Amino acid sequence: MQGLIRSYKSIELNNDSFVVAWVRRMTLYKRPHFVARLIEEGEFNDVVFILGGKSHPMDKDGLIYMKKFRELHRKYKNVVYIHDYDVIKAKTILKGIDVLLFTPFPPGWEASGTSFMKAAINGVPSIASRDGAAVELITDGVNGWLFGSDIRELIDFANDPRGKEIDEREYTEFKAKFSQVYDYITRIRSVST
Repeated sequence: MQGLIRSYKSIELNNDSFVVAWVRRMTLYKRPHFVARLIEEGEFNDVVFILGGKSHPMDKDGLIYMKKFRELHRKYKNVVYIHDYDVIKAKTILKGIDVLLFTPFPPGWEASGTSFMKAAINGVPSIASRDGAAVELITDGVNGWLFGSDIRELIDFANDPRGKEIDEREYTEFKAKFSQVYDYITRIRSVST
């Protein structure tokens, strides 16, 4: 993992490094703005954030977030953007991180989602929205953490005013869950050293 990260940015990982990743295809419904906002708010400067993903060339929102992730990579010393994320890199990342961030807008925009499954196979828990198969496979606080609403109606999140309300409420829950996991991991590591 250290070698992969260093091929993009000079960051030194050690046993105390808390490493999280938001890695997947870049598109708006997967809510890359959640991790971008978390980074920009600046409360977790000691967390190493690995961002990765590519957009479809015609997805203008996805392309905007690729540029945004590149800006975060340049601006913050604890952010690494892997612009050429692929299956080979996924194998390294999804077994070398502490937590995966899985944030799609609920429900049904993410048919199932597999990044959290790939992480789970490698013993890596996810902080996940209640979308796709995450609600079937993750038990909150046992093998990962869930946030957000169990919405059963398909909402056009980009055009329906409820989309912005849900997004804001779920970001607040996501950040609170992230803080809880951060406290838990750092407390465990401080006790074991």
